[in-house]
Amino acid sequence: MMLERMEQEKYPLPSSVLLSTDCTDFIRRLLKPNPKQRLTLEGVLQHPWFLKKLPPHAQEMNDYYFNLPMPDEHQRPEQIRQLLQRARRENAMQVAPPLGPQ
Repeated sequence: MMLERMEQEKYPLPSSVLLSTDCTDFIRRLLKPNPKQRLTLEGVLQHPWFLKKLPPHAQEMNDYYFNLPMPDEHQRPEQIRQLLQRARRENAMQVAPPLGPQ
């Protein structure tokens, strides 16, 4: 059920939670099922909702830390991609129907 809602972009937001139009747009763009349509990190950092009420010099600080070399103990993007590919293969094997006569 959750996967179907994600694929159909059906994210009901409770009316009791007051969200600005910018905030709603930000959330919906982060939750796009197609990764190519999702906000990138750069898109997040430039989104109007993210930029509202930032403390002085926050953008410069983000730029500074964003450009630092990644520590050795952190996972590299390629390692994360490999983990995701392996998880997808394992998931596909678990949900695939058995082949051949039973």
